[in-house]
Amino acid sequence: MWGNNYLTFYQIHCVYLFCFWIQIVHYSFEPKIGAGRVDACGVETITGGCPNLAACVETCRPCYRGIGKVYSTCLKPDPSTGILYWRCRCEMTDGAPCPPRGEPHCPKDPPVVP
Repeated sequence: MWGNNYLTFYQIHCVYLFCFWIQIVHYSFEPKIGAGRVDACGVETITGGCPNLAACVETCRPCYRGIGKVYSTCLKPDPSTGILYWRCRCEMTDGAPCPPRGEPHCPKDPPVVP
């Protein structure tokens, strides 16, 4: 059966079906990472009031547009990465638009000092 140099119609289809089955098994156990789907993203500002978390929350408040969730976090300076300032991070999750467009500006603009 396998001694000749050509494959029969039945053998070609068996190989094709086996490859198709391997592909299905491979993709069914592959971790699902959606291309173009973002679970969370955020914006950062150094004028967000950190290390005062309450001020950071107020800075991130305009980022909430009624969809998903917005979390506020103060990130401390990290000389190993070259970032020497406190940063306020507004992180949008669960379908919140990121970054949200239009007004009000996200994150909130720093107060103007006369």
